[in-house]
This record gives sequence, structure tokens and C-alpha cells, in this order.
Amino acid sequence: MTQSLPSVGHLPTELRTAATRRAEATKQWARDYRSRTEDGAIAMHGLVFGSVLTTFLLFLAGSQWTVVPVLAFLATMGVGWYRYQAEAAKALTFLTTVATVSILTLIVAFLLLESVPAVRAMGIDLFTQVRNPAMENPALGKDLWGRNGVWSLTPMMLGTAITTVIATLIAAPIGIAGAVFVSEIAPRRVREVVKPGIELMAGIPRSRTGSSASRS
Repeated sequence: MTQSLPSVGHLPTELRTAATRRAEATKQWARDYRSRTEDGAIAMHGLVFGSVLTTFLLFLAGSQWTVVPVLAFLATMGVGWYRYQAEAAKALTFLTTVATVSILTLIVAFLLLESVPAVRAMGIDLFTQVRNPAMENPALGKDLWGRNGVWSLTPMMLGTAITTVIATLIAAPIGIAGAVFVSEIAPRRVREVVKPGIELMAGIPRSRTGSSASRS
């Protein structure tokens, strides 16, 4: 305990030093960015990020003018791509990265917040409950999970596991056989046609394929 007190006493100094170093690094990055980027590209970056921020704020406010910054973003990116293609690509990549991380973060936060009532009501039984009490006590009603204060992840976990096993047993032999055929047996002309098709199908989300199949 006595040995850790000096380090605690120096904690504010270390924080100030770290903050100073971070500020200096930020200033250096700004100087480097200004020196290697043309004035037009800097203006394009400002308009792009400003239009995206304005679009987001107007969207949250439910304004009918949301389309205006969207059009400004598209126009700025079009001109920027024509005149400063490399800088426009960097801005677009940065925006897509931020959007992806933000969307995933919001999804996780929404799921956690919405699951709080179920966790409070069921506790550890949320992961172990197998039978719905409504099956044993008809007075509770014949509703599905999530009604009458009864929640459980067990049916969904078991259903997912069973579906995964069945899909693997069916898809694994066919996939391995198809890969061997395309790479070792198929003629060159067939390979040139089939291989891009397989790669294209691999890029299509399985959820989209499943929903289309279920509708048909």
C-alpha cells in the first residue's frame, strides 16, 4: 500500500504530460495534413463532413430539408472525385468506416437496453429456462415466449445450433466437392465462368438469400 502512494501522487503530472503529448501530436498531424493537402481538397473535406453532419442532425429533427445536404454531399463528392480523386477516396473510406462502427454500436446499445427488462425478470434463468410455464399452467395463457413475463434464450440458442449442424452437414460435402471440381477437374472455359459466379454468390448476404427463398 505504501509503495503505491507515490505513483498516485504523481498521477496528475502524468495525465498532464500525456495530454500535452497528445496535443502536440494533434498539432503535428494538422501541420502535416495542411502541408500535403491542396486548398481545394481541404475545402472538399470540410463540405463533405459538414454536409454529412447536417444531414444527420436534420434527419434526427425530422426536417423536410434533409435532402438538401444530401444533394450537397453528392455534388461535393462528384466534383472532388473528378479533381481530387485520392483525397475524395480517403474521405469516403473514412465516412464508411465511421458509419459502420456507429451503426454496429447503436445496434448493440439498442439490444442491450431492450434486454434489460428480460434480464431483470428472469436472471440466470434467461439462459436455462426450457419450458414455458404456460405449457404447464393453462391459466397463464397460451402465448409465446416473451409474454406473461416469461423470456428465454434457450429455444433460440438450441434452434440456432440445430440449424447450423444441419446446414453444415448438407453444405460442407457439396462445398468441398464443388471446390475440388472447379480447381482440379473442370475445363478452363468452365472454370472461368463458374469461379466468378461462386465468388459473387459468396458476397451476397445469406440473410438476403434466405428471405428471397422464403418469399418464393
